[in-house]
Amino acid sequence: MRCITTRSQLALPLAIVILISLSAITMASNAVIWSVQVPYLGSNGLPHDFTYFKAIKELGYNTVFLTIPWGSVEYGPNEYDFKVLDTYMNYTRALGLNVILVFFYSV
Repeated sequence: MRCITTRSQLALPLAIVILISLSAITMASNAVIWSVQVPYLGSNGLPHDFTYFKAIKELGYNTVFLTIPWGSVEYGPNEYDFKVLDTYMNYTRALGLNVILVFFYSV
């Protein structure tokens, strides 16, 4: 599936939405996407572990809608930390889950 959008369609006031497929999408036209929204960190303020994503898969979801405050990955000018996001991407890839990343502005 290929999505072509213009720059103006992507310019949302407080959010940049990026669709990422972790595996080649060769879905049939009648395929259904079952997604669940996942906050970047758990209610305890810590990153989710593999069992969290495994439980999502076992519940029958095939897509994770991951909301990420930009301030969680950019700490200052040219200072980025994608370790948590990279870990999540490895978890979802191992489980065969698709990911929709939503970066939003945070201070």
